[in-house]
Amino acid sequence: MEAAGGSESEGEEVKRRDERISEAKRLYSVSKIEQAFKALTGIDDSTLEKAKADLVHEIRRKHEKMTETRALVLDEKGWETVVDNHDGISTFHRQEPDTPVHSIKVVGLIDAPIQHMLSLIIEADLIPTFIDYVKLEVRQLVIKSVYHQLLYQKVYLPWPLDNRDVVVEAQGFDLLDEHGEIIVYGQSVDSFADVPIPPVQGRLMRLQIHLAGARIRPLTMTKVELTGVVNVDFKVFLPTWAVNWLARNLAYYAFVQFREKASSTKGNGPHHQRVVEKKDLYAQVMRPVVKYFLDQHKLEEIKTHPKSQIHPQ
Repeated sequence: MEAAGGSESEGEEVKRRDERISEAKRLYSVSKIEQAFKALTGIDDSTLEKAKADLVHEIRRKHEKMTETRALVLDEKGWETVVDNHDGISTFHRQEPDTPVHSIKVVGLIDAPIQHMLSLIIEADLIPTFIDYVKLEVRQLVIKSVYHQLLYQKVYLPWPLDNRDVVVEAQGFDLLDEHGEIIVYGQSVDSFADVPIPPVQGRLMRLQIHLAGARIRPLTMTKVELTGVVNVDFKVFLPTWAVNWLARNLAYYAFVQFREKASSTKGNGPHHQRVVEKKDLYAQVMRPVVKYFLDQHKLEEIKTHPKSQIHPQ
């Protein structure tokens, strides 16, 4: 009887463990990384079958990446001001210990419906439509979820420089419930699961993204604070001081273009068309945002937002 009882208890324990893993998988699929991570507390992945162990490992690894990225974006040490709150935008640069290329930080306010701004991030292949100071090509190699993509980007540089390319994993995490923000990270990769990585061809050179992170903090349904940090080695044969000078001075104008595009997608352009075509997907994107404002008792923001963009059910 004791053996049978012990076996039954063990079976129930395995069932509860598997239910927690299933719940963590569901939460991770909608970018709720903090809640997915907590659902796995105390689970030993070494005792799991491969598929479940791989999932647990991925969630824990991505939680660590999110934590690192959030710390990077919030870190205020060592930054030197380049632009000090001009038209709601501030830019900074910082020297890093492991690369001569300076990191760039931008903080700014964007007056635009949140859904429009998020479309500029989600529809990554449309990035070239709002950057005009350099020619870009962007392809989405894999779309794993709304906020998780593998991208190929090609940068066409002026003569006599050779063109550059990069393969980037980009992923966003919904921390609205915990911190009122969305955290996004990006990093260049040489391999990605079973996806073939485009080879470097001809005179192309593959640049390296040492670090990249962003914090999207909704202030109202039509105003967002965006903080971004990036460190990119373009592998150009120019003096490091010249590369850093260009990066410092282009950061402000890059943010201005991003903000202008976010503010101009109300009724025209390719991003607006994508939002219309993918109305169910953007309903999914907006649900946690609307819930966040409801939880914060900011009901006036919900009432003044266009009905077509609110799907809180």
